[in-house]
Order: sequence, then structure tokens, then C-alpha cells
Amino acid sequence: MKKFFIPVLAVLLSVLAGCGKQSAVQTTAGGKEDDLSQRIKMVIMMGKQFDVPPGNSIEKLLGDKINADIEFRLVSRATQDLINNLNMILASQDYPDVIQFEQIAMVNKYVEEGVLLPLDDLLKNYGPEILAIRTDEMFENSTFDGKKMAIPITDNTQTGIPIIRKDWLEKLGLPLPTTMEEYENCLRAFTERDPDGNGKKDTYGISGTNNLSTEVFAQIMAYYGVTPSGGTGTGSWQVRDGKLVNGSVLPEMLDAMKHINKWYNAGWVDPEFPLYSRDKFQEVIGTGTFGSYAWQLQRLDPAFDIGLAALYKRVPGSLFVSFPPVKDKNGNPGKLFYGDNRSYNFMALSKTCVSPQRAIMLMNYVASEEGYLRIRYGIEGTHYVVENGRMKFINGWDDINKRTQEGMSIQYNNFVRREFFDRMLDSVTTEAMAMMNATMVPSSPFWATTPSMLEFRTLQQQLETETFIKIMTASPGTNVDAIWNDYVAKWYRDLGGQKVTDEMNELYAKRKS
Repeated sequence: MKKFFIPVLAVLLSVLAGCGKQSAVQTTAGGKEDDLSQRIKMVIMMGKQFDVPPGNSIEKLLGDKINADIEFRLVSRATQDLINNLNMILASQDYPDVIQFEQIAMVNKYVEEGVLLPLDDLLKNYGPEILAIRTDEMFENSTFDGKKMAIPITDNTQTGIPIIRKDWLEKLGLPLPTTMEEYENCLRAFTERDPDGNGKKDTYGISGTNNLSTEVFAQIMAYYGVTPSGGTGTGSWQVRDGKLVNGSVLPEMLDAMKHINKWYNAGWVDPEFPLYSRDKFQEVIGTGTFGSYAWQLQRLDPAFDIGLAALYKRVPGSLFVSFPPVKDKNGNPGKLFYGDNRSYNFMALSKTCVSPQRAIMLMNYVASEEGYLRIRYGIEGTHYVVENGRMKFINGWDDINKRTQEGMSIQYNNFVRREFFDRMLDSVTTEAMAMMNATMVPSSPFWATTPSMLEFRTLQQQLETETFIKIMTASPGTNVDAIWNDYVAKWYRDLGGQKVTDEMNELYAKRKS
């Protein structure tokens, strides 16, 4: 681990140990003096990953690191709530000190409005741990006119991976599928051959969340070679006749939806999946009522996934594993699609930030190995031990609130995330990581955000979700082609799709030249 060596941080630590006020006076990025010995109030708005008990020990730990009483304003992530709050903040001009963005488009908007502080000097002076794990390339999308305006939270690229019940395969005498036909044989068997042995027909081949992306039906997306945008517009573009076309309106997407509809009408798909949020789906995993799904690789480790831990405790011998995407419709090796992590999830400082250097110091601590381990995993010997180079949790991860109260918080590692996959994950998850890295390809020739993407994002996402659910769950005989054609026409004509496409192609042409 790198040692803290910046003089100001040394001063801060000495102040917290009780040193005098005069030595703690430092100059802020705006030229104002900030007396680090004086406790201040700081407001941090973040996307909420989990409910966090008030007054928990992590909040105090973080506040004490920068001598501040921190008010965390937590807003639901991956929903319109975060964007609505960011827009309200712009309208009111009542800016939090530190702000999380989930889309680079909102960073663009805040930069255009002159709300954010440049971070180059702050990072150089107070953020050595951040710069050590974030290359200049990672700052590419959040750099404007040569200035870093936001810090990318993540540094690893992931996508939804196919997951299957290995114990069910073995019980039913089925191999890990390598073709669509073999995979469908598994889905049929999981539904019809009583894999859980309870004498009831209460299992399904596949389930998932209502997040309509590669996280739901990764095998279908790999088979047809296409992925939807999820309404963001940034992450799913393919070149057709020299022009970019969004994956959400490609003919192959209709083929994929029809294929899922075939599974649905055969009874292989959990009919409740459109109702499952990500949090709810975690609980559903624990019921053991389906044999296949797709999600991020760390979810294969019961230490990280509550539902999986519950299933393994309730059904000894049960085991979910990853497997490579099946061959595509042309018989080629299947590929998993991913977006660009530089396109979303950033931390930035507002121009009214009460103490820019303390804010960067806080994120620098979280980005350090010491800070990240402390916040995400707790105290060694109390919450975890390290055996043979791998972490083992003493009491498991069964109760999020209890863990947070005791000094661990998945929520607050989302300032600047650091990864320790080689140390943290079990063998099943490590194998999944190797598979994922070997089969991923970009879902777009390049990533960018245009003004129309931000303007129409929510309406496009609503229409996409509504239409895809309607087609996937349609009754036999439904004219799904008519539903699809109406969707495509509205997407282009009424919901900014043509504007977004034109803007993307203009940027693409400039990039090529």
C-alpha cells in the first residue's frame, strides 16, 4: 500500500491528534484559507446502493478523517430519482459539496452550467491514492478543455454473465450448454423434470431482474449479437452501412425478444421476472426456484450475495456457476457485450464546496488500500480473517444493516472504488472472471454523450422497457411485429431517437477522421 506523504494530510492527522490551530491553516483551490483544526459541516449527495442506518460508525469514521460532520444525502441509484435530484439542484442552485453522477451526460450539464470545480491541482496535491489507481485514460470522458472535472468511481469493466445451477445439471444428466439447442434443453428440463425433487412443478428454466439489458438474458443477446441501450443511448451502437444504429431498434433485437417470448410461452421463464427489482431479485435467488440467470460475476460468491448465501444454507450441495456464452446464430463463439465504465458513475465537487481539499482527502482515503478494506470489509479479526491469501468473513454477510453498524459499508466504498478480486473471491467467481475477460467485446465502436441523449433518456427508457416486456410476455397470436414497428417509429420520431442518432454519427465521423 502507498503511504500518505502529502504534507497537508500529515498536518490533518496531527490536527486530529490534538495539534494547534495555526499549523492546520491551508489554502483552498479558490484561494481561501481553510483551518483544518476547525470542524466543518459537509454535504455529500450519493446514489443509494443500500439503506444505511443513521449514525453508523462508518459515517463517523469518514467524518473524523477530515474533521467534518458529514450529511449524506442518499438517492436511489439507476433510476430517474438521481437525475431528478440533480436537475432540482441546478434549478435551486443549492449545491451539495460533493456530488455523485451516474451518467456522464449530467456531468456535461453541470460543467456547462459552471457548477463544478476543476480537480487537477486538487488531485495532484491531495489525491495520490486516487491517481495511483486511475490512469489519465480513465478520466477521458470527464475531462473538459484539458481539465479533470469528475473522478470515475470504477476502474474495471464488467458485464452480465450467464449463470446456471450445476447441481441441477448433474442431477438431470445434462452438460454445460455450448449451443442454443443445448441451453434450451436445460431450460426445458429445469422447468419440467422436477430438479429440486419436491414433486411439484414449481421451477423455471430462467429468471432475472426487470433491468432489460445483458444482465437479464445474456445468452440471447450473445446469440443475436446485439444489446439494448437501456435508455441511456450511450452503450449500444453498431455500424450498419457505415452509419451508427442504436442496438435498441435493430431488427436483431426484435428477433431476440421473439426468442424470449417463445421461452416465456413454453413456461420456461419465471413469469414474475418483470416485477423483480435488483434488490428483490436477490431475495428470489434464495428461493431456488429457477436454474439459470445472468448477473455480475461477484454475485456468484455467497459472501457477496445474500440470496445465494441463503440458498446454499437452505439447500446443501446447491451450486450456481458461470459458463461461456453459447455459439451465436452463425455458429461462431459467443461474445458478451459490455459498455464503457468511463461513461457513468463519477464523483465531483461543486464550486461552493466548503473545503475542496478535505473532500479530495476523503476520497483519497477511500481509494487507498487501507481505507477501502476498512470501509467495505470492516476490521480484520473482527469481521474477516485472511487464510492462504484469501479473505474469509467471520460471521458472513447475512445482515447489511448489522454489518454497517459494526463498521462495514458497501455503500460508502462507492466514492472511488478499488478492486481486490484476486484476494476476495472464491474459486467459482475467479473462474467466472476469467471466462468473462475472455469473451467480452465492446457493445459500441466508441462511447460518447450527446445533448439529446440527456434530454430524451427517461422517455426512451420508459418506452423501451414497456415495449420489450410487452413483446417478451405476449400471448401466442399477438402481432408483435406491429408492436415493434410502432416502438421504432416512436423512438425515432417522438422520443429524440433521430436526433441522438444524427449527433452520434456526427461525432463518429469526426472520430474516424
